[in-house]
Amino acid sequence: MKSGTIPSRLLGMTILAAVAVISIIRLTGGVNPPVSDQGRDEIVNSELLPRKDINVVYIFVTSTRTVYSIIVETYTRDAITETFPKRLASGDVVIATVNTDKSLYNHFVDDFELTEKSVVLVKIRGGEIAEWKKLDRVWTFIKDEPGFKDYVKTETVAFFGVDG
Repeated sequence: MKSGTIPSRLLGMTILAAVAVISIIRLTGGVNPPVSDQGRDEIVNSELLPRKDINVVYIFVTSTRTVYSIIVETYTRDAITETFPKRLASGDVVIATVNTDKSLYNHFVDDFELTEKSVVLVKIRGGEIAEWKKLDRVWTFIKDEPGFKDYVKTETVAFFGVDG
């Protein structure tokens, strides 16, 4: 091998990785996909919580977006959208992607005992957090889309109840 040349095997792996990243970016709408649904500020900031009952699927991210964090967000949104179409439409279930690096939202790291980018299910009753559950196993299924979605769907249905 000459100095300055790239072995064909390494070049092939690099091209494959680049294609995978580009595919994920296209699927998610960009490197930083939309980080909010309507009314996100009202549900992510405890001082602005509406005085009503709502179920929130929080997807906690940081400013450093990796392929895997984008996968967690995409698979979670897909699983919740497939499982709760009526409740999402009515506003009873809301998906909120929250960047914990932003000072307004970094309190969630302590509130929900976050040690990494995470998915947390929250029941808000009367404007207060009544109950929450962190889906610790999402990273176990990061390379298994059907397993990931099944896990999120099963946990969410068990926590929020079925769509109605």
